[in-house]
Amino acid sequence: MKIEIKLKHHCIKTGAEKKYNKLIKQYFISTLSELKKVDIEAQIEALKFFLENADFNRIRAAYPELSGFDELSITLMIPENHHEIKIAYKDIIINPEWRISHE
Repeated sequence: MKIEIKLKHHCIKTGAEKKYNKLIKQYFISTLSELKKVDIEAQIEALKFFLENADFNRIRAAYPELSGFDELSITLMIPENHHEIKIAYKDIIINPEWRISHE
């Protein structure tokens, strides 16, 4: 699955949050087909994982272009194992930094 996120005057974290909130609103539109709802659920789940686990400070430090200074479109490439999410933009594909779990 792929999730497109626009970064215009905001960083990767804010862009992901905006996309997440937009999908939540879309999900509750009563005219959506069951198939579309399942697709949106999968995107919401993936974005929730990304938002809860990505180390956005380290990502922005390593890739300043994801800090929102310039308009940029990114794609989150989501495999079944969310720990293998990739961030793609321009001709670059990166593995996000993950927060260390303290469980």
